[in-house]
Amino acid sequence: MTWFRALYYGQTLVKNLASLKGATAMLSSLGVLYTVLKCADYFNVAKQSAIQPYWWVFLGAGVVGATWICRPKLSSACKLKDRDITIEIAVGDLFAFDGALIVGTNTTFDTQYRVS
Repeated sequence: MTWFRALYYGQTLVKNLASLKGATAMLSSLGVLYTVLKCADYFNVAKQSAIQPYWWVFLGAGVVGATWICRPKLSSACKLKDRDITIEIAVGDLFAFDGALIVGTNTTFDTQYRVS
């Protein structure tokens, strides 16, 4: 992994974990803990005091799950229908990829500096 991909991956992962999606994934683990405690209490399987001290296990599982859910995608591929062509959008060094490359550009090229 090049330094650019590692930097992009790290920044995007932190941004995704700090988003609503990351918070939902982390807090859902505490919801699972609450459900387990209430089910165990209802069916008298175990006392709450036996499970409750291990809240940190559920929180840790939530952090690991949120990290997995919020990981950034570094590439995405799509096969065109009725053709033998696959288009892949990837993050990385342009010169490190093999095969034909398509570089998207704008149709307007401004060459003069404008002060706004």
